[in-house]
Amino acid sequence: ALGTPARIYRKDESAAPTGSHHLTTAVAQAFYAKVDGGSRLVTGSETGRWGSAVAMAAGLFSLDATVYTGESVSKEERSTIEGWGATVVGSRVTPVEDALGDVAARPDSRFATGSVFNHVVVHQSLIGLEAQEQLVQAGEDRPDVVVGYCGGGTCLGGAAMAFVGDDHVRLVAVESSSWPVLTAGRFGYVPSDSAGRLPLLAMYSLAPDTVPPAALAPDIRSQAIAPVVCHLIRSGRMEAVAHPLEGVRDAGVQWARAEGVAPSLSAAHSVRAVIDEALLAREEGVERVILFPW
Repeated sequence: ALGTPARIYRKDESAAPTGSHHLTTAVAQAFYAKVDGGSRLVTGSETGRWGSAVAMAAGLFSLDATVYTGESVSKEERSTIEGWGATVVGSRVTPVEDALGDVAARPDSRFATGSVFNHVVVHQSLIGLEAQEQLVQAGEDRPDVVVGYCGGGTCLGGAAMAFVGDDHVRLVAVESSSWPVLTAGRFGYVPSDSAGRLPLLAMYSLAPDTVPPAALAPDIRSQAIAPVVCHLIRSGRMEAVAHPLEGVRDAGVQWARAEGVAPSLSAAHSVRAVIDEALLAREEGVERVILFPW
């Protein structure tokens, strides 16, 4: 559809039982909660996918689970989380703040976080390791560029980690120009949650009173980004680009018509950058292997 010599590879994490990459870290955190003597896993979820992942992972290790949810979690998503065996509680303040308060009051409970922290990037590095092996099976030596949308940065970071040591591979973080944390934010130690209960992290951030546009999906308007991703940006190893919503939506429609799969708004940010990279390869008349997590 693009008439480009580029070859595009999509690492599809939506094929997981809970529909996203979140299950990778949820299983790891449930395992460590069990090893640590916990009997209950608690989290806050702005999206149904993370809550579902925690609920399923807790069940694998015979842990009870409680998921505090925000207003953006639909009735259908709540039902799915409950179907995996978790108790769903509507948040009174913010999902994370309510979850942390719950855990602090019960010694049998452990807190699970689905994004932002470096240990989550370590778990999600499985994405990049799998992609690395699958590219070899497809006859490719390596990708020329790894592209990914950056919400909390853990999916992108996980995909990128396998290729950080290869200077021939460009790493590109994509964000919305309506929420330009990496391209316009300031670097420093800032709170990793709105309640100030979690540790300060070295990362890029916007002014504390900045309010994200309601049109942005929850997983693309994170107030915090994984420190390891911020370090890669700051050191110049990873690039950051920002795109307006109109162009992102156009790219999502173009992808859906060509591939028969409609991307989420967050995934459409990746698609926008992927299309741009493919068109640049056409303009330059060069082959380019493009990899992105979905």
